[in-house]
Amino acid sequence: MKILLAEIRHLDTQAGVMGGDKAINDQIFSILNDSGHKIVRKSYPSFDFWKFIRRYTLGQFNTFDKEFDLVICDSNIAYYFNHPNAINIFHYSYFGYKKLAGKYFFNLLDNIIFSLYSVLQYLGSKGKYNVAVSMFMKKVLLEQGIKVNEVVNNCLDTDVFKPIFVIKSDIDLVYVGGYSYFGKGFDVLEDIASRGYHIDCYTNFNKEYKNMKYHKMVPRIEIPKTLCKYKILLYPSRFESFGMVPLEAMACGIPVIVGNIGIGCDIINDIPEFVVNSKEDNRVSSYIEKINLIQNNYKYYSDVAREYAKKNYRLDKYELTWNNLVERI
Repeated sequence: MKILLAEIRHLDTQAGVMGGDKAINDQIFSILNDSGHKIVRKSYPSFDFWKFIRRYTLGQFNTFDKEFDLVICDSNIAYYFNHPNAINIFHYSYFGYKKLAGKYFFNLLDNIIFSLYSVLQYLGSKGKYNVAVSMFMKKVLLEQGIKVNEVVNNCLDTDVFKPIFVIKSDIDLVYVGGYSYFGKGFDVLEDIASRGYHIDCYTNFNKEYKNMKYHKMVPRIEIPKTLCKYKILLYPSRFESFGMVPLEAMACGIPVIVGNIGIGCDIINDIPEFVVNSKEDNRVSSYIEKINLIQNNYKYYSDVAREYAKKNYRLDKYELTWNNLVERI
């Protein structure tokens, strides 16, 4: 089968440093390529004004994708395609981010832009087999009125992301991921730091704040070694479709503390000690309570984290799911 894997063109120029969608697309490409499919990978800008005008004003559709038997596309650019066999992956939701995180810092222009992209994701979902990367994302999409055909949870290779012996940092707490002050919860991290806790942050931003040290993002291949230097990953993001970094940390035997969003909605059922379910005004206190709880029984929570990742997010199960999905479509 000839397959087009269409993905967002990332602007990040730092080699090997990409978001979770890039990592998952790497896995899908490898799985289908190893299964004997002829898969072509192309990247596109998140918005093309003329493609939008031609399709939704002039009624013209893309024809270049007709040479493929199947198109697998990112939901952000799904409106580019009018293929009869198309799988639309929701790695992200503009509607969900605007609702859960945008209210803290969006201005008028932000609201307009995110509303536009929300509409594009909605339009792009029509006539496609829509896949959500988590049950949390499915709930967000259903609220927006988007039909979800299937949930395929993200996964990772636990033979790559595993406990590694490295020299431990003097600092116990770490954050790894992109920077958005309110969206990723850096205000929460700062409040925790202001209470005497030291935090190392690996992100695409640099600033000075008491008890917080900023480091450059590391390539994905170095994430296991970086995570294993610390004891606990803090991830106070206000919106995640899934949240690959917490899963990567758990696979490395590093306990995490996350919000009840994305992967947190699943973790809370098995390891509630890892998930903060408090309202905004109690979030910081809840994070600190869980930091102390985990540190007081660290070996147990480290083992639990590793076993949870191995049991629930196995690569072999993911491979089988995607091979079956492609054959069905």
